[in-house]
Amino acid sequence: MKTLIRIFIGLLISAPILISCEKDLPVYVEEQGRLNFIYERDLPRDSMISFSFSFGPAETVIDTVWLGVRTMGKPSDHDRSFSLQQLITGGNDAVADVHYVAFDNPELASKFYYVPAGAIEVNIPIVLKRDPSLKNKNYTLRVGFKSNEVFSHGSKEFSFKRIIIADQLVKPKNWDSYCKHFFNEYGPVKHQFMIDTTGEKWDDEYVNTVIYSYLQSDQNFLFYMAQKLYRALEKYNATHEKLCEEGGIPVEFAFGGGFE
Repeated sequence: MKTLIRIFIGLLISAPILISCEKDLPVYVEEQGRLNFIYERDLPRDSMISFSFSFGPAETVIDTVWLGVRTMGKPSDHDRSFSLQQLITGGNDAVADVHYVAFDNPELASKFYYVPAGAIEVNIPIVLKRDPSLKNKNYTLRVGFKSNEVFSHGSKEFSFKRIIIADQLVKPKNWDSYCKHFFNEYGPVKHQFMIDTTGEKWDDEYVNTVIYSYLQSDQNFLFYMAQKLYRALEKYNATHEKLCEEGGIPVEFAFGGGFE
């Protein structure tokens, strides 16, 4: 009982001190805004985007990839400009004004690279250029934020996006997650055969929408597609030299054979 009384008296004595310390603490205010890229569902943290001019008209010499940007904190009552920068990877890095329009381009910066008053999200364009070098090699453009007087980086894991720029067929970024089980290993020759057989592009958009939808709701249709491609390949190989990837690796749709 005496112990309880001592504790109670001790709390009464220390309470004014605690209240005083609490009043002396400064109010935390985040003066500088912070930015994150918006990532899509179930993607790796760098949220890679594959873009190939080969899917579009032959006369297209410039195209755009749109990236979502989100601010941290409350919206502002005025427009807030931000800056982008290329983050060098050391492996086939894209060249400004060769493979993409430089981020310090005055027109791009003034028209698009800002967060409007009252907004916390904005879509921004990354303008890509169809340089002849893309026919033989893919180039990487890793985009990050550049701190300025208004904005700094937000969360580290959402601070960049990686765009693979090409003018040839490229592996869809979610092939191994959504397609491999049904259509086996990826290859550019197989990719072209799938385009010719189905009339679909089998690009990121198609895989992430149509194939993902069937994966969630009707996998029997994906089995049917595998069977269709398997039989089309058998028919092709019966009248042509066997279809192979570079290095003589045969194109296969082994899963389709299970329906025979």
